[in-house]
Amino acid sequence: MKNKIIIVTMISLVFLIIPQANAESVPDWVKNTAGWWSTDAISEKEFVNSIEFLVNDKIIQVSVSESIGTSNGVPDWVKNTAGWWSTDAISEKEFVNAIEFLIKS
Repeated sequence: MKNKIIIVTMISLVFLIIPQANAESVPDWVKNTAGWWSTDAISEKEFVNSIEFLVNDKIIQVSVSESIGTSNGVPDWVKNTAGWWSTDAISEKEFVNAIEFLIKS
């Protein structure tokens, strides 16, 4: 019984530590930029530049085939998602997942 408790505790710690490690990888200035863009305080280009930084710094993983394509601008749902993340309504992981989805689609 004691071994089961130790195993469950170890597994729980792994799941608690992994999201925190990923959460530290996105710089605070990117979150600020997302918030400013969601309120139209900065341009879409400035927001896109911050996303490009995440891709170039390998915080968001993108294959070469995914990065080639045309764009008609950033969809409105991304602006909403950026605003939610900037106010902590969603997690950083959810925001990064949304950006990765956008890039892949």
